[in-house]
Amino acid sequence: ALGGKTGIGLSGGGANSTNTVLRKVFAFIKRVTNVSATSGDLQINATDNSEILSEVGTGSIGASSTAGASIGVSLARNFIGYSDADTKGTDQVKAYIESSTVTARDIQLLADEDATITARVGTASVGFAYSKDGTSISASGAGVESTNKISTVVEAYISSDSITATRNVSVQAQDESDISTDAGAASIAISYA
Repeated sequence: ALGGKTGIGLSGGGANSTNTVLRKVFAFIKRVTNVSATSGDLQINATDNSEILSEVGTGSIGASSTAGASIGVSLARNFIGYSDADTKGTDQVKAYIESSTVTARDIQLLADEDATITARVGTASVGFAYSKDGTSISASGAGVESTNKISTVVEAYISSDSITATRNVSVQAQDESDISTDAGAASIAISYA
């Protein structure tokens, strides 16, 4: 924003990004009378690779011959497994065998949570005032907020009538969730009289 000879220049800029991912990932054998892989392997894998990439930025300049003021604000809110900032969802990643008869050479169950949030948030604000004849006033402010949350129940289990493996049984649940945030704000106020 620009002001005239005796004017006031005011400027403001703002940006907000909110992203939400809710999911359930199941891989299972349930209530099956006979599952047989006697010459091979039985693999049950449930994997979640949900990803949020959020980039938010603003810029603001306020300039005048008498008074210049500027403010810039950027907000990023990213949720995996939350319906909002305070409410967890019922998100699950599950691999299981339940109430079944299973025979195989190797039995492998894997529940893998690999959700990722990457947030980059920035803002810049400049207030400028210049007066040859009197007083000049300038003000500037900048702020950023980045809120990122991940919540998931990750389970792998066997709760079955009969499991027979001629070699190995592997049951694994792992959570490799990752949150990466870069946030920056710059504010400059310049006044000449």
